[in-house]
Amino acid sequence: MDPEIQELKAKLEENRAEYKKAAEKLGDYNGKLKNIKRLLDKKGELSLSGDEISIWNKRIKKIEKDIVTSQKKLDNLRNKIYITKIEIRILKH
Repeated sequence: MDPEIQELKAKLEENRAEYKKAAEKLGDYNGKLKNIKRLLDKKGELSLSGDEISIWNKRIKKIEKDIVTSQKKLDNLRNKIYITKIEIRILKH
């Protein structure tokens, strides 16, 4: 059983590293979204044209989709981590 536990521990660390990267990516997306929204709040001061505003709105929609995708990936990884921890506990007993 020990090789199985070691394999699961390696899998757990791999999933944790992937989770950390995905969480950082989600943070980047949220930062970008916040900056774009802040920019659009100042559109009157910046004299943005309708086309420019449309482009920024399309970017917002893409980033929002990326955020949803990232959140789903984080949820999936969180579940994998949880299940792997349980499998390790079961094999230890």
